[in-house]
Amino acid sequence: MEDNDVDSPGQDLNSIQKAIRNLEIGQLKKKYSAFFQSTAEKDLNTLIDLLLPLEDKEDLKVQLVIPYNYPDTQCTLQIRNGNMTTETKSDIQAAFEDYEWHQMRHKTLVQQLDWLTAHFNNLK
Repeated sequence: MEDNDVDSPGQDLNSIQKAIRNLEIGQLKKKYSAFFQSTAEKDLNTLIDLLLPLEDKEDLKVQLVIPYNYPDTQCTLQIRNGNMTTETKSDIQAAFEDYEWHQMRHKTLVQQLDWLTAHFNNLK
């Protein structure tokens, strides 16, 4: 009986993380459904491929990598546009993943993509 008691706080934390993660992925799918290309579940994360429209620019092809233990570990971004330099992709990915920006307060997945599309032109 004691073994179960010892395990339960970790299980509770994992179930809370999972609930937040699933809720935010659901919100993301609802708001950005028109832009979803594919979703893949891996052992350690969820990969979501999106094609985001940008004002006066070519669409932005991104892959959002959402770790299994999100939100404790933040998601990352991979830019898939072939016409961008590696440096530009790295700069945009670094700005998206900037630790201080996320530490101001928790940003949902929808808020993160909203930020990316709103600030994209300033990131290049």
